[in-house]
Amino acid sequence: MAEASQEWKTAILLAYYGGLRLRDAAGLVWENVSFERKEIQFFPRKTAGANRRPDWKKHLPGQLEIPMMPELEAHLLSVPSSDSPTAPLCPVLASKGTGGRSGRSMSFQKIMGKAGIEPERGIEKKGKGRQFKTLGFHSLRHTFVSELANADVPADMRRQISGHDDEEIHERYMHLDLDSKRRALGKLRPLAG
Repeated sequence: MAEASQEWKTAILLAYYGGLRLRDAAGLVWENVSFERKEIQFFPRKTAGANRRPDWKKHLPGQLEIPMMPELEAHLLSVPSSDSPTAPLCPVLASKGTGGRSGRSMSFQKIMGKAGIEPERGIEKKGKGRQFKTLGFHSLRHTFVSELANADVPADMRRQISGHDDEEIHERYMHLDLDSKRRALGKLRPLAG
C-alpha cells in the first residue's frame, strides 16, 4: 500500500475487502457506491457483462452487492469525487487497458517491485492459456476468499460475495492457513479415552 498511488490504493482495497477483479475495480463508477447503505453494487464484467447499472431497489441476476468495510469506506470518502454518477472512481486506471507494457497488470507489477515483492513465474503452460506470475493483482482475490474461509465464513456465503457460481472454481481460490486446519482437527473426538 505504501508504494501505491491513491487510485491503486482504491483498487487494492476493493480487491482485498470485496474480492474485485482488476478490471472491475478499475471500472467502478460513483453510482456503484452507496455511502448511505455502506454498500457497493456492480455487475462483474467477466460474468454479467459490462455497462449494466446497479438497481439499488432490488437485486438483479448477476449483480453483486458487497458491504463496504470501514477501511474501504474511509478511503473512498477521502478520494476526490465527481458530481457525475458515471464518473470512474479511478479515472487513470479506467482509461488503461489490462495488458501490454503500460497496462494495469504491468503497472501493478511495478508497484509490487517498488515494495520489494518479486513474484516468480508460475508453471509453464502447454497448449492453450499463458504462463502467469505467481503473485499479481488477482492474488488479492484469492486472499479475500481465503481470509473469509479462514474466518469460518460458510462456503455458500463466500461464493455469493465473490460471485463464484461454480463450487469447483471457488475451491481453487481458497487456501486454508495452518490455524484453520488445526481448529478443524481439534473438533475430532479422541480415539482413546
